[in-house]
Amino acid sequence: MTERQRLDKFAAGLEKLSVKYGIVIKSVGGVSIYDEGDVVAVQYSRDHTSGDLLPEQIDCVSDEDETPSMTM
Repeated sequence: MTERQRLDKFAAGLEKLSVKYGIVIKSVGGVSIYDEGDVVAVQYSRDHTSGDLLPEQIDCVSDEDETPSMTM
């Protein structure tokens, strides 16, 4: 699956979550796309007063120091 296809599927799932929980994310240039299967866990900041949704920890399969592609 291409990065674009993966982002499209992610956005569709996120739209459903937004409707379910009443939370809408506004993000500009803040998407990190890793290789498929590399991310095994992610933990987001839970500070509801900041207005930010930031990953605090990303666990990947690969130990290589690679920078994910930034795409939009």
